[in-house]
Amino acid sequence: MDITIRNANNNDLDALDALLNGLLDYESKRYGRNLKQNFEIENQFKRVIEDKQTHIILAENDSHEIIGYLYGFYIITFSSVISTANKADIFIKENYRHQGIGKRLIDNFKDWAIDNNMKYITISAFEANDQALSLYEKEGFEDYKKTLLLDLNR
Repeated sequence: MDITIRNANNNDLDALDALLNGLLDYESKRYGRNLKQNFEIENQFKRVIEDKQTHIILAENDSHEIIGYLYGFYIITFSSVISTANKADIFIKENYRHQGIGKRLIDNFKDWAIDNNMKYITISAFEANDQALSLYEKEGFEDYKKTLLLDLNR
């Protein structure tokens, strides 16, 4: 099966929303105490898909089915000492995992970050998401920062 990695466009908005909802459903059931289950998102990417500081790429199979995506961005602020790109989301449909698609999406994002003069990329995952953490570590990411969560409903 041939997989194409390409930039997303406005024709892909519905597929992107479906994949994002798949990501939220997957993570809320496994890791995210702070994620709502059965939460539906619509038009999440419409406002950012053409923003030059945003990079949304898709993995598409031979049948033109969109089977995965990566969404990342960079923000230049006065407090940023070093230019850093941020990977916000990555999701690949379960039937297509462990086929190198995540690596290809990350490699594409690395190239985009370099082309935009970024020095670093930050990436995060739930601590219990061993699959994602393993992929990120294989791609050269290192522990850098720890995020803590306080449950105010206890």
